[in-house]
Amino acid sequence: MSIDDAIAELESAEEHRRQAAVRTLIGAGRQAIPAMLRGLRESDSTSTADACARVLTGLGPLAYRPLVELLAGMRAEPGAAAIAARLESRLCRLLGLATLDQAIEYSEGIRVGAEYSPRYRVACDIGDNGRTEYGFVLAALLDDEEDNVRKAAARSFAALGTDVAPLLRRIRRSPLPARHMALQALAEIGWHTLDSEDLRLLHRFVTSESAREAPLNPVVMKSLWWALPTGDQGAVLEAFGLSDPVPATIAMGRAVAKRNGSINELDFERVYVSAALDGWTLVFGDPTSHIPRDEQRIREYLDDEFTRGLFELHCDDMKERVLERVARPSIDERCAELSSQFGAAHYYKNSDAYDWGGWCIAENGEILRRAYRGDDLCDLDLEGDPHPSEQGLELESVGVSRIADSASVGPRSLGPDSRVTGHGVLALTARGREVGGHRGSLPLTLTAYAPSIRPLG
Repeated sequence: MSIDDAIAELESAEEHRRQAAVRTLIGAGRQAIPAMLRGLRESDSTSTADACARVLTGLGPLAYRPLVELLAGMRAEPGAAAIAARLESRLCRLLGLATLDQAIEYSEGIRVGAEYSPRYRVACDIGDNGRTEYGFVLAALLDDEEDNVRKAAARSFAALGTDVAPLLRRIRRSPLPARHMALQALAEIGWHTLDSEDLRLLHRFVTSESAREAPLNPVVMKSLWWALPTGDQGAVLEAFGLSDPVPATIAMGRAVAKRNGSINELDFERVYVSAALDGWTLVFGDPTSHIPRDEQRIREYLDDEFTRGLFELHCDDMKERVLERVARPSIDERCAELSSQFGAAHYYKNSDAYDWGGWCIAENGEILRRAYRGDDLCDLDLEGDPHPSEQGLELESVGVSRIADSASVGPRSLGPDSRVTGHGVLALTARGREVGGHRGSLPLTLTAYAPSIRPLG
Protein backbone atom coordinates (compact mmCIF):
# COMPACT_ATOMS: atom_id res chain seq x y z
CA MET A 1 0.00 0.00 0.00
CA SER A 2 1.42 3.40 -1.01
CA ILE A 3 1.46 6.36 1.36
CA ASP A 4 -1.26 8.13 -0.63
CA ASP A 5 -3.40 5.01 -0.57
CA ALA A 6 -2.86 4.61 3.16
CA ILE A 7 -3.84 8.24 3.79
CA ALA A 8 -7.02 7.69 1.79
CA GLU A 9 -7.74 4.48 3.74
CA LEU A 10 -7.79 6.44 7.01
CA GLU A 11 -11.19 7.73 5.84
CA SER A 12 -12.54 4.18 5.55
CA ALA A 13 -15.58 3.26 7.57
CA GLU A 14 -14.02 -0.16 8.26
CA GLU A 15 -11.76 -0.31 11.32
CA HIS A 16 -9.50 -3.11 10.01
CA ARG A 17 -8.71 -1.06 6.89
CA ARG A 18 -7.87 1.99 9.00
CA GLN A 19 -5.60 -0.16 11.21
CA ALA A 20 -3.77 -1.48 8.14
CA ALA A 21 -3.33 2.09 6.92
CA VAL A 22 -1.98 3.16 10.32
CA ARG A 23 0.66 0.39 10.20
CA THR A 24 1.68 1.42 6.68
CA LEU A 25 2.03 5.06 7.63
CA ILE A 26 4.04 4.28 10.75
CA GLY A 27 6.36 2.29 8.54
CA ALA A 28 6.68 5.27 6.19
CA GLY A 29 8.32 7.33 8.98
CA ARG A 30 8.87 11.06 8.52
CA GLN A 31 7.14 11.14 5.13
CA ALA A 32 3.78 10.53 6.79
CA ILE A 33 4.02 13.31 9.40
CA PRO A 34 2.79 16.36 7.39
CA ALA A 35 -0.35 14.55 6.26
CA MET A 36 -1.04 13.28 9.80
CA LEU A 37 -0.75 16.75 11.29
CA ARG A 38 -3.02 18.07 8.55
CA GLY A 39 -5.60 15.37 9.27
CA LEU A 40 -5.42 16.09 12.99
CA ARG A 41 -6.00 19.78 12.32
CA GLU A 42 -8.52 19.71 9.49
CA SER A 43 -10.47 16.45 9.44
CA ASP A 44 -14.14 16.63 10.41
CA SER A 45 -14.11 12.89 11.12
CA THR A 46 -13.29 11.87 14.68
CA SER A 47 -12.26 8.36 13.58
CA THR A 48 -9.90 9.77 10.95
CA ALA A 49 -8.36 12.20 13.44
CA ASP A 50 -7.94 9.36 15.94
CA ALA A 51 -6.19 7.29 13.28
CA CYS A 52 -3.84 10.20 12.53
CA ALA A 53 -3.10 10.46 16.26
CA ARG A 54 -2.30 6.72 16.39
CA VAL A 55 0.18 7.15 13.55
CA LEU A 56 1.87 10.07 15.31
CA THR A 57 2.00 8.06 18.54
CA GLY A 58 3.55 5.14 16.67
CA LEU A 59 6.15 7.42 15.08
CA GLY A 60 7.09 8.64 18.56
CA PRO A 61 10.35 10.66 18.59
CA LEU A 62 10.13 11.40 14.87
CA ALA A 63 6.95 13.40 15.50
CA TYR A 64 8.05 15.38 18.58
CA ARG A 65 9.67 18.31 16.79
CA PRO A 66 6.78 18.71 14.26
CA LEU A 67 4.29 18.57 17.14
CA VAL A 68 6.23 21.27 18.98
CA GLU A 69 6.13 23.44 15.86
CA LEU A 70 2.38 22.87 15.60
CA LEU A 71 1.91 23.86 19.24
CA ALA A 72 4.10 26.94 18.80
CA GLY A 73 1.71 28.20 16.13
CA MET A 74 -1.52 27.37 17.95
CA ARG A 75 -2.26 30.91 19.08
CA ALA A 76 -1.91 32.14 15.52
CA GLU A 77 -3.91 29.23 14.08
CA PRO A 78 -6.36 30.59 11.47
CA GLY A 79 -10.01 29.58 11.54
CA ALA A 80 -13.03 29.68 13.81
CA ALA A 81 -12.85 29.27 17.55
CA ALA A 82 -14.67 25.94 17.30
CA ILE A 83 -12.00 24.52 14.97
CA ALA A 84 -9.20 25.71 17.28
CA ALA A 85 -10.96 24.13 20.26
CA ARG A 86 -11.32 20.86 18.35
CA LEU A 87 -7.61 20.80 17.52
CA GLU A 88 -6.74 21.57 21.15
CA SER A 89 -8.93 18.71 22.34
CA ARG A 90 -7.28 16.29 19.91
CA LEU A 91 -3.78 17.36 20.88
CA CYS A 92 -4.62 17.02 24.57
CA ARG A 93 -5.67 13.41 24.01
CA LEU A 94 -2.63 12.70 21.85
CA LEU A 95 -0.16 14.15 24.37
CA GLY A 96 -1.98 13.06 27.53
CA LEU A 97 -2.37 16.62 28.80
CA ALA A 98 -5.29 18.27 30.59
CA THR A 99 -4.65 21.63 28.88
CA LEU A 100 -2.22 22.91 26.27
CA ASP A 101 -1.37 26.24 27.93
CA GLN A 102 2.02 25.21 29.35
CA ALA A 103 2.85 23.05 26.33
CA ILE A 104 2.20 26.01 24.01
CA GLU A 105 4.34 28.29 26.18
CA TYR A 106 7.22 25.80 26.17
CA SER A 107 6.85 25.19 22.43
CA GLU A 108 6.88 28.90 21.62
CA GLY A 109 10.12 29.15 23.58
CA ILE A 110 11.90 26.44 21.58
CA ARG A 111 10.38 26.84 18.11
CA VAL A 112 12.74 27.00 15.15
CA GLY A 113 14.39 30.41 15.15
CA ALA A 114 13.82 31.05 18.87
CA GLU A 115 16.64 32.72 20.78
CA TYR A 116 19.12 30.60 22.72
CA SER A 117 18.08 31.89 26.16
CA PRO A 118 14.40 30.75 26.11
CA ARG A 119 15.42 27.33 24.82
CA TYR A 120 17.89 26.89 27.66
CA ARG A 121 15.34 28.09 30.25
CA VAL A 122 12.70 25.69 28.93
CA ALA A 123 15.17 22.79 29.10
CA CYS A 124 16.01 23.61 32.73
CA ASP A 125 12.47 24.43 33.83
CA ILE A 126 10.99 21.07 32.85
CA GLY A 127 13.53 19.18 34.95
CA ASP A 128 13.54 21.62 37.86
CA ASN A 129 9.77 21.35 38.20
CA GLY A 130 9.49 17.59 37.60
CA ARG A 131 7.23 17.98 34.55
CA THR A 132 7.51 14.48 33.08
CA GLU A 133 4.47 15.12 30.88
CA TYR A 134 6.56 17.49 28.78
CA GLY A 135 9.21 14.94 27.95
CA PHE A 136 8.35 15.34 24.26
CA VAL A 137 9.45 19.01 24.50
CA LEU A 138 12.76 18.00 26.10
CA ALA A 139 13.21 15.38 23.38
CA ALA A 140 13.01 18.13 20.75
CA LEU A 141 15.88 19.89 22.54
CA LEU A 142 18.24 16.91 22.67
CA ASP A 143 19.46 17.74 19.16
CA ASP A 144 19.48 21.53 19.61
CA GLU A 145 22.18 23.44 17.76
CA GLU A 146 23.59 24.73 21.08
CA ASP A 147 25.63 22.29 23.17
CA ASN A 148 24.52 23.90 26.46
CA VAL A 149 20.86 23.44 25.52
CA ARG A 150 21.43 19.78 24.63
CA LYS A 151 23.22 19.21 27.94
CA ALA A 152 20.49 21.03 29.90
CA ALA A 153 17.86 18.80 28.27
CA ALA A 154 19.86 15.68 29.16
CA ARG A 155 20.24 16.89 32.76
CA SER A 156 16.50 17.51 33.00
CA PHE A 157 15.78 14.03 31.70
CA ALA A 158 18.13 12.67 34.36
CA ALA A 159 16.32 14.70 37.03
CA LEU A 160 12.96 13.29 35.90
CA GLY A 161 14.32 9.79 36.49
CA THR A 162 13.09 6.38 35.48
CA ASP A 163 9.63 7.63 34.46
CA VAL A 164 11.11 9.04 31.25
CA ALA A 165 13.43 6.08 30.54
CA PRO A 166 10.97 4.41 28.09
CA LEU A 167 10.75 7.65 26.09
CA LEU A 168 14.55 7.97 26.02
CA ARG A 169 14.91 4.37 24.87
CA ARG A 170 12.55 5.11 21.97
CA ILE A 171 14.72 8.08 21.00
CA ARG A 172 17.79 5.88 21.34
CA ARG A 173 16.31 3.36 18.89
CA SER A 174 15.34 6.07 16.41
CA PRO A 175 17.51 7.42 13.55
CA LEU A 176 17.48 10.94 15.07
CA PRO A 177 20.75 12.73 15.94
CA ALA A 178 19.32 13.05 19.46
CA ARG A 179 19.88 9.32 20.00
CA HIS A 180 23.41 10.02 21.26
CA MET A 181 22.23 12.49 23.91
CA ALA A 182 19.45 10.07 24.82
CA LEU A 183 22.11 7.49 25.67
CA GLN A 184 23.85 10.04 27.89
CA ALA A 185 20.59 10.91 29.65
CA LEU A 186 19.82 7.23 30.25
CA ALA A 187 23.29 6.72 31.70
CA GLU A 188 22.73 9.64 34.09
CA ILE A 189 19.45 8.11 35.28
CA GLY A 190 21.12 4.75 35.84
CA TRP A 191 23.01 2.18 33.82
CA HIS A 192 20.21 -0.31 34.47
CA THR A 193 17.94 1.78 32.21
CA LEU A 194 20.10 1.17 29.12
CA ASP A 195 18.95 -1.26 26.45
CA SER A 196 20.56 -4.69 26.61
CA GLU A 197 22.17 -4.06 23.21
CA ASP A 198 23.80 -0.82 24.40
CA LEU A 199 25.02 -2.57 27.54
CA ARG A 200 26.46 -5.42 25.47
CA LEU A 201 28.29 -3.03 23.13
CA LEU A 202 29.64 -0.94 26.00
CA HIS A 203 30.86 -4.01 27.87
CA ARG A 204 32.58 -5.32 24.75
CA PHE A 205 34.27 -1.98 24.04
CA VAL A 206 35.41 -1.43 27.64
CA THR A 207 36.77 -4.96 27.92
CA SER A 208 38.64 -4.60 24.62
CA GLU A 209 40.01 -1.15 25.46
CA SER A 210 41.11 -2.25 28.95
CA ALA A 211 43.04 -5.16 27.50
CA ARG A 212 45.17 -2.99 25.22
CA GLU A 213 45.57 0.32 27.08
CA ALA A 214 48.93 1.20 28.61
CA PRO A 215 49.16 0.88 32.41
CA LEU A 216 48.85 4.58 33.21
CA ASN A 217 48.13 5.76 36.72
CA PRO A 218 44.88 7.81 36.59
CA VAL A 219 45.98 10.29 39.28
CA VAL A 220 44.27 13.69 39.17
CA MET A 221 45.29 16.80 41.04
CA LYS A 222 43.02 16.49 44.10
CA SER A 223 42.61 12.72 44.11
CA LEU A 224 43.58 10.62 47.12
CA TRP A 225 44.66 7.10 46.28
CA TRP A 226 45.60 3.99 48.19
CA ALA A 227 48.25 1.45 47.25
CA LEU A 228 48.08 -2.12 48.54
CA PRO A 229 50.69 -4.83 47.74
CA THR A 230 48.23 -7.44 46.49
CA GLY A 231 46.68 -8.74 43.29
CA ASP A 232 43.56 -9.93 45.09
CA GLN A 233 41.09 -7.37 43.79
CA GLY A 234 38.17 -9.08 45.51
CA ALA A 235 39.85 -8.73 48.91
CA VAL A 236 40.50 -5.04 48.22
CA LEU A 237 36.87 -4.46 47.28
CA GLU A 238 35.72 -6.13 50.48
CA ALA A 239 38.17 -4.15 52.62
CA PHE A 240 36.73 -0.86 51.31
CA GLY A 241 33.09 -1.93 51.51
CA LEU A 242 32.76 -1.94 47.70
CA SER A 243 30.46 -4.09 45.56
CA ASP A 244 29.02 -4.53 42.06
CA PRO A 245 32.32 -4.07 40.18
CA VAL A 246 32.13 -3.40 36.44
CA PRO A 247 35.10 -3.33 34.03
CA ALA A 248 36.39 0.20 33.47
CA THR A 249 38.96 1.91 31.29
CA ILE A 250 41.55 4.24 32.77
CA ALA A 251 39.65 7.21 31.31
CA MET A 252 36.53 6.13 33.20
CA GLY A 253 38.56 5.73 36.38
CA ARG A 254 40.16 9.14 35.94
CA ALA A 255 36.74 10.80 35.53
CA VAL A 256 35.38 9.18 38.70
CA ALA A 257 38.55 10.04 40.64
CA LYS A 258 38.28 13.67 39.52
CA ARG A 259 34.66 13.89 40.68
CA ASN A 260 35.47 12.25 44.02
CA GLY A 261 38.25 14.77 44.53
CA SER A 262 35.70 17.57 44.74
CA ILE A 263 33.08 16.05 47.10
CA ASN A 264 32.90 14.68 50.64
CA GLU A 265 34.04 11.06 50.92
CA LEU A 266 30.69 10.09 52.46
CA ASP A 267 29.06 11.14 49.18
CA PHE A 268 31.25 8.93 46.97
CA GLU A 269 28.97 6.66 44.95
CA ARG A 270 31.77 4.61 43.40
CA VAL A 271 35.52 4.42 43.16
CA TYR A 272 38.01 3.12 40.65
CA VAL A 273 40.09 0.10 41.64
CA SER A 274 42.99 -0.63 39.32
CA ALA A 275 44.26 -3.86 37.88
CA ALA A 276 47.24 -5.34 39.71
CA LEU A 277 50.18 -3.14 38.61
CA ASP A 278 53.57 -4.69 39.33
CA GLY A 279 51.92 -6.45 42.27
CA TRP A 280 50.12 -3.38 43.65
CA THR A 281 46.40 -2.59 43.54
CA LEU A 282 45.41 1.08 43.65
CA VAL A 283 42.13 2.47 44.99
CA PHE A 284 41.28 6.02 43.88
CA GLY A 285 39.25 7.70 46.58
CA ASP A 286 38.64 7.14 50.26
CA PRO A 287 35.12 5.71 50.63
CA THR A 288 33.86 5.72 54.22
CA SER A 289 30.06 5.50 53.86
CA HIS A 290 30.18 1.78 54.71
CA ILE A 291 31.71 2.48 58.14
CA PRO A 292 29.02 2.94 60.82
CA ARG A 293 29.05 6.02 63.05
CA ASP A 294 30.68 5.50 66.44
CA GLU A 295 28.87 7.81 68.87
CA GLN A 296 31.55 7.23 71.51
CA ARG A 297 34.09 8.94 69.24
CA ILE A 298 31.81 11.97 69.02
CA ARG A 299 31.44 12.14 72.81
CA GLU A 300 35.20 11.96 73.30
CA TYR A 301 35.72 14.66 70.70
CA LEU A 302 33.23 17.04 72.33
CA ASP A 303 34.54 16.30 75.85
CA ASP A 304 37.81 17.97 74.90
CA GLU A 305 37.47 21.66 75.78
CA PHE A 306 39.79 22.88 73.02
CA THR A 307 38.20 20.89 70.18
CA ARG A 308 34.71 21.72 71.44
CA GLY A 309 35.57 25.40 71.29
CA LEU A 310 36.69 25.10 67.69
CA PHE A 311 33.61 23.05 66.89
CA GLU A 312 31.25 25.76 68.15
CA LEU A 313 32.74 28.25 65.67
CA HIS A 314 31.35 26.27 62.72
CA CYS A 315 27.98 26.77 61.04
CA ASP A 316 25.40 23.99 61.45
CA ASP A 317 26.21 22.29 58.13
CA MET A 318 29.92 22.26 58.90
CA LYS A 319 29.25 20.93 62.40
CA GLU A 320 27.41 17.95 60.91
CA ARG A 321 30.25 17.28 58.48
CA VAL A 322 32.77 17.43 61.33
CA LEU A 323 30.74 14.97 63.43
CA GLU A 324 30.41 12.57 60.49
CA ARG A 325 34.19 12.67 60.12
CA VAL A 326 35.12 12.20 63.79
CA ALA A 327 32.52 9.43 64.20
CA ARG A 328 34.65 7.14 62.02
CA PRO A 329 38.27 5.97 62.20
CA SER A 330 40.75 8.51 60.85
CA ILE A 331 42.51 7.88 57.58
CA ASP A 332 45.71 7.05 59.48
CA GLU A 333 43.88 4.50 61.64
CA ARG A 334 42.46 2.88 58.54
CA CYS A 335 45.88 2.86 56.88
CA ALA A 336 47.31 0.95 59.85
CA GLU A 337 44.35 -1.44 59.85
CA LEU A 338 44.67 -2.15 56.12
CA SER A 339 48.38 -2.85 56.57
CA SER A 340 47.48 -5.55 59.10
CA GLN A 341 45.39 -7.27 56.42
CA PHE A 342 47.66 -6.79 53.39
CA GLY A 343 51.09 -6.53 55.02
CA ALA A 344 51.45 -2.91 53.96
CA ALA A 345 49.21 -0.01 53.00
CA HIS A 346 50.00 3.45 51.63
CA TYR A 347 47.91 6.49 50.84
CA TYR A 348 48.93 9.51 48.79
CA LYS A 349 47.28 12.86 48.17
CA ASN A 350 48.40 15.97 46.31
CA SER A 351 48.00 19.22 48.24
CA ASP A 352 46.94 22.60 46.88
CA ALA A 353 45.84 25.98 48.20
CA TYR A 354 42.40 24.58 49.13
CA ASP A 355 43.06 21.12 50.54
CA TRP A 356 45.60 19.11 52.48
CA GLY A 357 48.04 16.61 51.02
CA GLY A 358 50.73 14.14 51.98
CA TRP A 359 51.36 10.45 52.27
CA CYS A 360 51.38 7.65 54.80
CA ILE A 361 53.22 4.31 54.80
CA ALA A 362 52.15 1.56 57.19
CA GLU A 363 53.29 -2.05 57.59
CA ASN A 364 51.92 -4.85 59.73
CA GLY A 365 49.52 -2.62 61.65
CA GLU A 366 51.94 0.24 62.39
CA ILE A 367 52.52 3.57 60.70
CA LEU A 368 56.16 3.89 59.71
CA ARG A 369 56.15 7.28 58.01
CA ARG A 370 53.60 10.06 57.66
CA ALA A 371 53.91 13.36 55.82
CA TYR A 372 51.29 16.08 55.99
CA ARG A 373 50.95 19.50 54.39
CA GLY A 374 47.97 21.75 55.19
CA ASP A 375 45.80 23.62 52.72
CA ASP A 376 47.87 26.77 53.28
CA LEU A 377 50.83 25.01 51.61
CA CYS A 378 52.85 25.38 54.80
CA ASP A 379 55.97 23.40 55.63
CA LEU A 380 55.75 19.62 55.38
CA ASP A 381 55.04 17.95 58.75
CA LEU A 382 56.93 14.65 59.01
CA GLU A 383 56.41 11.85 61.53
CA GLY A 384 58.36 8.61 61.88
CA ASP A 385 61.76 7.57 60.57
CA PRO A 386 62.79 8.39 56.99
CA HIS A 387 61.57 5.78 54.52
CA PRO A 388 63.90 4.29 51.85
CA SER A 389 61.61 5.75 49.18
CA GLU A 390 62.71 9.25 50.21
CA GLN A 391 66.38 8.69 49.49
CA GLY A 392 67.82 11.42 47.26
CA LEU A 393 64.60 13.48 47.25
CA GLU A 394 64.06 17.00 48.60
CA LEU A 395 60.85 16.33 50.51
CA GLU A 396 59.78 19.96 50.89
CA SER A 397 59.51 20.39 47.13
CA VAL A 398 58.82 16.89 45.83
CA GLY A 399 55.34 15.82 44.71
CA VAL A 400 53.68 12.84 46.36
CA SER A 401 53.70 10.93 43.07
CA ARG A 402 57.50 10.84 43.25
CA ILE A 403 57.23 9.14 46.63
CA ALA A 404 54.68 6.73 45.19
CA ASP A 405 57.06 5.90 42.32
CA SER A 406 59.68 4.77 44.84
CA ALA A 407 57.53 3.28 47.59
CA SER A 408 54.90 1.45 45.50
CA VAL A 409 53.86 2.35 41.94
CA GLY A 410 53.29 5.79 40.48
CA PRO A 411 52.94 7.65 37.18
CA ARG A 412 56.64 7.50 36.36
CA SER A 413 57.25 3.93 37.46
CA LEU A 414 54.59 2.51 35.14
CA GLY A 415 55.32 1.84 31.50
CA PRO A 416 55.30 -0.71 28.68
CA ASP A 417 57.30 -3.19 30.77
CA SER A 418 55.01 -3.02 33.79
CA ARG A 419 53.31 -6.27 34.78
CA VAL A 420 49.52 -5.95 34.60
CA THR A 421 47.17 -8.61 35.95
CA GLY A 422 43.39 -8.40 35.53
CA HIS A 423 41.61 -5.16 34.72
CA GLY A 424 40.42 -2.03 36.49
CA VAL A 425 36.86 -1.76 37.78
CA LEU A 426 34.39 0.80 39.04
CA ALA A 427 32.72 -0.43 42.22
CA LEU A 428 29.84 0.91 44.27
CA THR A 429 30.18 2.32 47.76
CA ALA A 430 27.44 1.99 50.38
CA ARG A 431 26.23 5.42 49.24
CA GLY A 432 26.16 4.23 45.62
CA ARG A 433 24.05 1.25 46.58
CA GLU A 434 21.62 3.53 48.42
CA VAL A 435 21.01 5.71 45.35
CA GLY A 436 20.34 2.76 43.08
CA GLY A 437 23.60 1.66 41.53
CA HIS A 438 25.92 2.80 38.75
CA ARG A 439 24.93 5.97 36.94
CA GLY A 440 26.48 8.82 34.98
CA SER A 441 28.10 9.22 31.58
CA LEU A 442 31.87 8.84 31.47
CA PRO A 443 34.61 9.20 28.83
CA LEU A 444 35.61 5.77 27.58
CA THR A 445 39.06 6.69 26.24
CA LEU A 446 41.81 9.04 27.33
CA THR A 447 41.55 11.07 24.11
CA ALA A 448 38.24 12.42 25.40
CA TYR A 449 40.04 13.51 28.55
CA ALA A 450 43.33 14.69 27.08
CA PRO A 451 42.88 18.46 27.63
CA SER A 452 42.92 18.04 31.41
CA ILE A 453 45.90 15.69 31.67
CA ARG A 454 49.08 17.25 33.01
CA PRO A 455 52.16 15.97 34.85
CA LEU A 456 51.89 15.76 38.62
CA GLY A 457 54.56 15.97 41.25
